[in-house]
Amino acid sequence: MVSTLAGLQELNNRIDYESIRLLTIDEPVSGEIEAEWSNRIGLGELDAIGIIWSGRNELVQPLSYKKYSKLDDAEALASSYGFATRFRQSGGGLVPQGDGILNLSLIWKTKSNISEISNDIYLHLGSIIKKTFSQFGVETFYQEVPRAFCDGRFNLAAIHNDQVKKIVGTAQYWKKYNGIYVVLAHALILINVNNNKLCDLLNKYEEKLGSDKSYSPDAIVDFCTLFSSENEDFLSKNVIKELFIKELANQIIKIGED
Repeated sequence: MVSTLAGLQELNNRIDYESIRLLTIDEPVSGEIEAEWSNRIGLGELDAIGIIWSGRNELVQPLSYKKYSKLDDAEALASSYGFATRFRQSGGGLVPQGDGILNLSLIWKTKSNISEISNDIYLHLGSIIKKTFSQFGVETFYQEVPRAFCDGRFNLAAIHNDQVKKIVGTAQYWKKYNGIYVVLAHALILINVNNNKLCDLLNKYEEKLGSDKSYSPDAIVDFCTLFSSENEDFLSKNVIKELFIKELANQIIKIGED
């Protein structure tokens, strides 16, 4: 299937940071780290940062989920599975964090406005991850994937078992500091997850809320699955993850040097 966003590849990339600091965090942390670094950039400590990080076991929901009257019941359900909950400023739907999920957060200050570079931001973020995947023989493309959690047109998807499946979700959030915008571009990358257990938890959470959303484990795929299908299974999944992180960091550094 051809990506519906193929034409957007020709857009001029107007990302306006000249250099970027790279931070790789080994231990699981709260997603609040994004707000912390956004504030530091907004206060002028630096111009841009790329953060590679893994989150603690959390279900992260947009502010729109506060409308549900059974939110407390849903959060208690998540807690019984060992998952905390929190809200985020960007839109979209429910997303998980935890073991087997990797995050890339690019944060920088810009003189542009959202109407000018919103698509370019997604393409810039996606290009870094696409190049990383390609180094391992995994080809990805921009594609909506029905019944994937937090589906969106700037997902990265791949073909697995002759089906289009989501492997990366993306989001962005803008905040103004003294007349200057700070942009957060976030990617959630599935590295090694149990599709059935993950979607079962998300579905139970949505059901407890009383929402009409449901997710299929067949709508997502992780990197280890795609990598192992093309290679002999002689590397542990932890080693595969570390190789991916190393190459992702390399691609961020390359972008910063261009």
